[in-house]
Amino acid sequence: MSRVESPTVGPVTGGADGGRQGMRDACVVGVRGAGGPAGVGVLVSRHEVVTCAHVVNAALGLPPAAGDRPGDAVAVTWPRVDGAEPVTARVTAWLPVADGDLAVLALDAPAPTGAAVAELAGGPPERDDVLRVFGYPADRPLGQWASVRMAGQVEQGYLQLDSRDLAAPEVRRGYSGSPVLDAAGAVVGVVALAPGARASDSLAIPVARLRELWRPRRRPARPPGADVVVLHLSDLRFGSAPDDRDRLAGVGDDVWPDAVVVTGDLATTGRRSEYQHVVAFLERVCERFELPRHRVAIVPGDHDVNRLAAQEYFLKAAADETEPTPPYWPKWRHFIEAFDRFYAGGGYDPPLRRPTFTPDRPWTLFEMPESQYKRFMNFLSAHECVVDFREFRGGSNEEGAITPMASPPRAAKAASRSRSAEPAA
Repeated sequence: MSRVESPTVGPVTGGADGGRQGMRDACVVGVRGAGGPAGVGVLVSRHEVVTCAHVVNAALGLPPAAGDRPGDAVAVTWPRVDGAEPVTARVTAWLPVADGDLAVLALDAPAPTGAAVAELAGGPPERDDVLRVFGYPADRPLGQWASVRMAGQVEQGYLQLDSRDLAAPEVRRGYSGSPVLDAAGAVVGVVALAPGARASDSLAIPVARLRELWRPRRRPARPPGADVVVLHLSDLRFGSAPDDRDRLAGVGDDVWPDAVVVTGDLATTGRRSEYQHVVAFLERVCERFELPRHRVAIVPGDHDVNRLAAQEYFLKAAADETEPTPPYWPKWRHFIEAFDRFYAGGGYDPPLRRPTFTPDRPWTLFEMPESQYKRFMNFLSAHECVVDFREFRGGSNEEGAITPMASPPRAAKAASRSRSAEPAA
């Protein structure tokens, strides 16, 4: 097996040291007509934008509830990308106001460098979650951000968004079509109905309905004998507080990995709050690349060790006059919780076993029953954090190994000495 890297992607980093980072709110676009801003939209691929149907109608000078799909072009602008020129776009999918109020626009040119393709959340936000929206109200020609609170869902699944306090900007006319961004920067809905005067709530179309209209490009068929593509993500370093770094910045729309290897450091200090963001990110990775969870291998790094938990374990051992037992398992406590939570959602059925990482089995076997794979092995070593990747082509003796590490090269030597597994039947 050979490793294939797209011209637009190699190992992608997203840690505190920089890497290829992008601002997730750069998925926000403006929709304009001859009279200026008509509303907002969200970039869902390098060539497509989703907005409200009434925003398109407004941009073209049509009645908001006009039902026929427009044929004329609108202009799409890039409020989060300095110096980017507007791009014309035309409607390719249409739900008029009476049927759902959504439109898909095909761009006449690709989105500019710096624009970010949105990550769509898996479902609605929780009650009281703080969310962000962007708009062009009448007195804000350069745009305005507003912070809102999720109040709950009303009829037809719409999200009710309340202003957080009296001093916060109100979501009103000009915000229609804006993506509703959660704390991690994922899109949970699209603003559709703004209130009248002196009202503090607005309604957003849930992301599930957006998916019904806009179907992302499906994974292409894998040609027989094609090389396996492995996407390696490292140094994610999620903190306890949400951030808007795009850890998939630079991964082109043409990249369809067969497996994703995520090596440490996933977290910054190994805390439970950090792993909440890690699991949400891994779920979005599976969704974007249309991969089952058993095609994602997770390898911890030194920052995934909770040093306070390790210190607690050693202090308890000293208090009890006992010897600490390598590999000092409590240090992985929160990593293991996240590991189990992520793979528990994989829908594993016999004979496919759900991956585990336990004190009596400090390594994980990932099985791939698909015909082009025979075994995918990921050894999570509590001592050295090594992943050993093998792919056995059906009916042949070819094999290859990739050893991304979150530890010094000596770990790779140890891994190479321990390779004794045979291909699964």
